[in-house]
Amino acid sequence: RSGLLLLAANPIGRGLLRNLVGYWPLSEASGSRLDRSVNGLTLTDNATVTGNPGPSAKLPLASQFTALNSEYLSRADEALLSIGASSCELIFWVYADSSAVMRFFSKQAAPPNLEYYCQWVPADTGVYFGAWHSGVLTVVKSGTDLATGAWTMIDAYFDNVALVKGIALNGAAFVTAAAGSDTIDDGAAQFTVGSINGTGEFANGRIAGLSFWKRVLTAKERSYMRNGGAGRTFFPGRGFR
Repeated sequence: RSGLLLLAANPIGRGLLRNLVGYWPLSEASGSRLDRSVNGLTLTDNATVTGNPGPSAKLPLASQFTALNSEYLSRADEALLSIGASSCELIFWVYADSSAVMRFFSKQAAPPNLEYYCQWVPADTGVYFGAWHSGVLTVVKSGTDLATGAWTMIDAYFDNVALVKGIALNGAAFVTAAAGSDTIDDGAAQFTVGSINGTGEFANGRIAGLSFWKRVLTAKERSYMRNGGAGRTFFPGRGFR
């Protein structure tokens, strides 16, 4: 009962249900990864993604990806996972086991099925968030690099009113870049976590607490989700706490 009272008294955590497309804690030891939002966008396990400890007591478990095994998670194309003429924001936690090019999430296949992605390129000392607008790719790169052997919260957004993309690591100031238009291209690619379309750039490390909204969060909501580096636990129908 006390937990319910806390949730009811937490307008920020409950407000984060608004325009929430999906929330995947990625806490299963193996098999499908459940979407805890009302949309039920379960991710399919490919090549046996396992589990390992997460970043905190709020996010105690994470999915463990091994690049040598070509492991990744996927969901077939559907309208909810295409951004189109909406804004969006995605927040998730990463623990890289090695320094290598990795796709954390992607909705990208062969042209014309090019939508959006998030990619680490160690040689460029940063994490990219990119999307296609009328066939033209625009990207933004984080101002700080990802570290191996440590948890990092990545926050990436597209604002279709201000026409900008932004990305930040661990609550740092956002780096922003102009977007090509107010609409992200809509293709037929599957949504993947841990690879580019299941064909390459496989993640090597852990990913936890993937949240996907079709709106831009406020500064208070972003700070709340970071929670001083602890993240948040999601309660279906009630929000984050």
